[in-house]
Amino acid sequence: MELGLVDTLGGLDLAIDIAANKAKLERYRIESFPKKKEAFEALLEKFGEDLKYRMIGSEMEKLEPYYKAFAIMAKQKGIQARLPFEIIFE
Repeated sequence: MELGLVDTLGGLDLAIDIAANKAKLERYRIESFPKKKEAFEALLEKFGEDLKYRMIGSEMEKLEPYYKAFAIMAKQKGIQARLPFEIIFE
């Protein structure tokens, strides 16, 4: 204050009040970004995402042999006859 760097000492609430008064605002609201999540909500979200990816991964593992077979067939040229061929999804 002695050096003229600040008008008064105070925290964020005082600074907001002073700014609102200078702007001649009677009503205003304050929002903080990014919105903070409750600790439990953040934890649940994190484990929920992990669980979702684990479930997708386990389903993909079951389909991997079929994907590989189709990938090999797709690369081959010419007429193909592949009988019998059966895909069973469990």
